[in-house]
Amino acid sequence: MSDLDLGDDWDKMLQFYLERDEALLVGCSEAQADHGGWMIFNFHNLKNAEDFAKRFGGEVIEF
Repeated sequence: MSDLDLGDDWDKMLQFYLERDEALLVGCSEAQADHGGWMIFNFHNLKNAEDFAKRFGGEVIEF
């Protein structure tokens, strides 16, 4: 996903993890022919995942 540019949001995302005492886990991306790419952010705390999705966009998927 070389064309991905999160700009200042990347720093804000990292700060979010630090403030919530979350471990930043390596995310993964998957290319979809008609949907672009996906980034997956992992959280230990469901509330943090919900807050992150609300702040930065996206959806929460529980495994």
